[in-house]
Amino acid sequence: MDVRALPDEDLVSYIRAENSEAYAEVVSRYQDALVRYSSFMIKNEFTAHELVCDAFVNAYRDLNSYSPRLKFSSYLYRTMHHTLSEFLKKQRTSESFDESESFEEELRDLTLVEGEERDPEIVSHVLRYARHIPLLYRDPLVLHFIELKSYNDISDILQIPVSSVESRIVQGKNMLRKKHGKK
Repeated sequence: MDVRALPDEDLVSYIRAENSEAYAEVVSRYQDALVRYSSFMIKNEFTAHELVCDAFVNAYRDLNSYSPRLKFSSYLYRTMHHTLSEFLKKQRTSESFDESESFEEELRDLTLVEGEERDPEIVSHVLRYARHIPLLYRDPLVLHFIELKSYNDISDILQIPVSSVESRIVQGKNMLRKKHGKK
């Protein structure tokens, strides 16, 4: 069976029922996106890779609790979000932003999946300034503008109502405008 052709939900069913080694396909599909997300949130690529590995292990361990009512990608991002939250709680302070690192380099590193569109002005503003606002507002901004997740997907990932997602994105954008000029 060619697991590469299976949709996520069918792949999960196959992994659960027949072949746990097919989980490597899940890792292959989502590793780059989760590393990008976690690297942006903690600004340390080595640690981001370690946390992504932890998230994949946690997601696999809890795979039987996955419900198909939720997109599988949202399930993985939720697991990554929890892993990042736990790491940041333990650390107590997030790593400081290295101003010498060019946000243009980060923008170039955002590989687009065919059909994705990002507004370069919004993306550059989020990349440049979002790390200076509280995580409560940063997470929805990054998930929406960098990871291109819908409000419904973000709601599933963060386990908050869609109205809260919308509110946090609006408030986060307002914080960015107040602190760093209008965009």
